[in-house]
Amino acid sequence: MDIPEGIEKDIVSYIRMECGEDPSDPRTLKESDLTYEGEFEIQGVPTHYWRCGKDSRLWATIEPYGDSYCMSMTSSSPKPILKSELYSHLKIEDFSGEFSERIPLPSLGKSGSVGLPDYKEITLPSGEIVAVLAEAHPQGAPPSVTVSIQDAAKDIYIRASVGIALSYTTSGGNELLLSIGTGPWE
Repeated sequence: MDIPEGIEKDIVSYIRMECGEDPSDPRTLKESDLTYEGEFEIQGVPTHYWRCGKDSRLWATIEPYGDSYCMSMTSSSPKPILKSELYSHLKIEDFSGEFSERIPLPSLGKSGSVGLPDYKEITLPSGEIVAVLAEAHPQGAPPSVTVSIQDAAKDIYIRASVGIALSYTTSGGNELLLSIGTGPWE
């Protein structure tokens, strides 16, 4: 299938429409945010993928449709994700799109476990500081993950199997999403 020249402009318009983004908002998707990831065979159909932002979990797809093509979007990565990659970092982002941080989780020894050796302070765009601690045991059956947050007078500790996608409102009113072991990520 031949991809029309300048398709990126159409992709941006389509994603903005589907997501309800205002083109005048400086945070909205731009052509420069798109990364062509390649052509993949999905259920026997050759499908082209563009990632919609560096750390985005959203892809635009183009696949043949008769003599034309069909454009859609997906949150499913076209590339397989290794178990070790799912647990290699803690991702923290805010819902406003102003803040996103990926914290690498180093090895904790020969057991295969990964995590932060101590709390890590995170400074949010508002100036508020929270401290996080994360640990994962991907070799377990099932894998287990732990996330702890220290925020003003709060001390929260959460343990889960397989992965966590945790929505958290800080004492200062910042809404955060913390995730580990939940892919697809790059």
